[in-house]
Amino acid sequence: MKSFKQSKLVITTLVITAFALAIPSTLLAQKASKKIKYKYAESGLGYAYIKKNKKGTNPKAMDMVQVLYTSSLPDGTEIASMQDSSNYLEFVVGNNEVLKGWDEALLLMKTGEEMQFLLPPQLAYGEKSFGKIKSNSTIILNVKLLGHYPAFYSKPNEEFLTTESGLKYKIYKPNIAKEPLVPGNYVLFSYTGYTIDLSTGKRTIFESSNRTKATTYVQYGVGNFVKGLEEGFSLLGVGDFATFILPPNLAYGNKDNKLVPANSVVGFDIYVQEQSNPFFSNELPMTKDDKLGYSYAFAYNKASEEAKLNDIVTLDLIGYYYTSSGAPKIFESTYEKGQPQQFRLGNAIENPAWLDILLSSSVGDKVKFKIPAENARTELKKLVPEGKDVYFEYQVLSIAQPEFLSGKIFDSLRLDNQLKIDYYTEQLPSKVVADTNTMVAVHYVGYYTDSLQNKVVFDSSFERSKPFIFNAGKGEVIKGWDIALQHLSEGDWAKVHIPSELAYGKRGVPPLILQDQDLIFDIYVVKFFNPDIAIKKNEEGK
Repeated sequence: MKSFKQSKLVITTLVITAFALAIPSTLLAQKASKKIKYKYAESGLGYAYIKKNKKGTNPKAMDMVQVLYTSSLPDGTEIASMQDSSNYLEFVVGNNEVLKGWDEALLLMKTGEEMQFLLPPQLAYGEKSFGKIKSNSTIILNVKLLGHYPAFYSKPNEEFLTTESGLKYKIYKPNIAKEPLVPGNYVLFSYTGYTIDLSTGKRTIFESSNRTKATTYVQYGVGNFVKGLEEGFSLLGVGDFATFILPPNLAYGNKDNKLVPANSVVGFDIYVQEQSNPFFSNELPMTKDDKLGYSYAFAYNKASEEAKLNDIVTLDLIGYYYTSSGAPKIFESTYEKGQPQQFRLGNAIENPAWLDILLSSSVGDKVKFKIPAENARTELKKLVPEGKDVYFEYQVLSIAQPEFLSGKIFDSLRLDNQLKIDYYTEQLPSKVVADTNTMVAVHYVGYYTDSLQNKVVFDSSFERSKPFIFNAGKGEVIKGWDIALQHLSEGDWAKVHIPSELAYGKRGVPPLILQDQDLIFDIYVVKFFNPDIAIKKNEEGK
């Protein structure tokens, strides 16, 4: 479960075994000193205080602890160390995740305390030998306890209720007047996911928002969770704490997800913080456009100047369809991507319904519209089940008009091949132009004029905020560009008129450019490069 992702599982965790302590470090360990006097537990564990903290609290079994440590041999040979407070070691005490001596040692500590421990072989690696550690070695641990918190809501052998499907659950302090979760809403929750070994009771955490510190929003009630969690969330409301135990058929089944072995029993501790409705309204009356077949409604119309052809319209939007249960399932969202969607209003928009409705929109408008299944875009067939009508809701953030070169023309050049260049900057008497050994960086707006003499933009590097870089005179661009660059130098602003035969000719570039279409490019020559340097810059920019 990842923030705003419709995934069944996210693998972002740390599993600590008895051998996970062998982490290399360049930091020096605090070595055992003859002056340190140890006390000994019945198990043989030796312990001594380096720094006490009477106000600290002791962790309990099944608490998650966060520690800094150094482990070494009695002769001072360092085994492993973690001394960076931003990169501490974290594990569950008493969960068989670490050496026995670790589990016993941490129960003796309070937060903020530093202690040194002697782990005899039976509490360390025993007769095992690997790397610096010989058979029957005693291990010295220097540990600082940074903090601790309960790793799980439930305790071992706790009683649960069971649904007909086999889902076990317990809701802690249920709120009778709680706000029920609404299918289709985004739910914000914190969680811990773990596998359960039924023979030993060991719980292995494979994912936890406590560890990732990530806010988790997931759309509820539309199949974004495994079956057991879908059912579990239906029992919850805002503010609820709960534990769910999922048998394999309600969890990840017989699929091996690396950290979740096949046929695992899985537990989830869930706290529902809030829910939010991402939709304007499901009850808005919609008007049908009989010509194009779509329906629309303005949830909010600011009645300012509407967008026009060639304008760049920036939107926040969601796209969704209704599931068989009647819940709206989102398949596209700029909110989830964290980046608005841009449209240039022209024939590059595949669906005419989008162009038509955007031409009726202005800044600040909130719009909902429906496209029948038979008219939906081709690429949506991968995201939307067959036969489903598609809905979009959007808000217009901005409308920007393209800027064409205008003002004083200082000079013009017409070549025999009918290519024309209008210079909007003064020309130097002896200027340096591009040749076949030059790499060129340019910004441009490409357009043509239609039968009504309207300018129709088909491409613009300015929209991408990144110049276009290419080898001049080597056929990497249309012929008209290669010819024009022989008459342009760094810093030039020019309007280049290119006849069809020097552009895309009879093939065109449908639907952007029709066949036999003359083109115009407003060009700004940013820079000439050494080819080797320019290639490197292009690769770095990818």
